[in-house]
Amino acid sequence: MGLYIIMSSCYQITGDLPNAERAVLKANEIILNNKNIRDKQNVISVKISLLTFHYLSGAYHKSIQTGNELLQYQINTESHERMNFTFFFLAFAYYETEAYPEAIECFQKGLYHLLISHKPKDVEILSSYEVFRTMLDWEGINPHLVAKFKDKYKLS
Repeated sequence: MGLYIIMSSCYQITGDLPNAERAVLKANEIILNNKNIRDKQNVISVKISLLTFHYLSGAYHKSIQTGNELLQYQINTESHERMNFTFFFLAFAYYETEAYPEAIECFQKGLYHLLISHKPKDVEILSSYEVFRTMLDWEGINPHLVAKFKDKYKLS
């Protein structure tokens, strides 16, 4: 299952979305059909991969649905692991669908999450997305929060 997640991530990075989809759907099928490996970390990894795949493929409503399901799972299981990705990709999908209040709320929660924890590699990954950079400078986002975030991660 882990191999399929890695493959999906690599395919997503290189823009090979058909192969990314095959890999993430196979990983999801394994999680759904095998209770022995359905621990929090595996479920979160699969759902984040699905969330990012849907976003990158332009299926923003599916991305929102997957993201909200993942967020509820993370809350119910008290697992905050990689929750910043959940918040940011939800924000990106909401932004693309012009659901701006939801986009602002999720984006700011993602920023707060990264202010509480120190995750420079996550910030590096997120900064590679144009929508992240756009939203970071968007007037709808709390400017004091953005200033603290940029200061912490040495972003200009």
